[in-house]
Amino acid sequence: EKMLPYLVTCHLHDNDWMSDKHWAPFNGNIDWEKTMKLLAKAPNLRCLQNEVILPGRDLNSSIHDMCLAFDKLLKIYNEN
Repeated sequence: EKMLPYLVTCHLHDNDWMSDKHWAPFNGNIDWEKTMKLLAKAPNLRCLQNEVILPGRDLNSSIHDMCLAFDKLLKIYNEN
């Protein structure tokens, strides 16, 4: 929250808080509802980047599923 005025770009992916997994959103421990609502308040934010690495197995690893996850993120973001 303290950094919101300084954010210009942000890359988005989920993880397990143990390592930098780069999972599709909603497949790890990130509270995306809270995160996207906060990012929507960042006055200088210009870019949200997809930083998902598709593992080709488990989790929502298809491009289609990843796009659905990002559509859901943008819906939360745009509601605020």
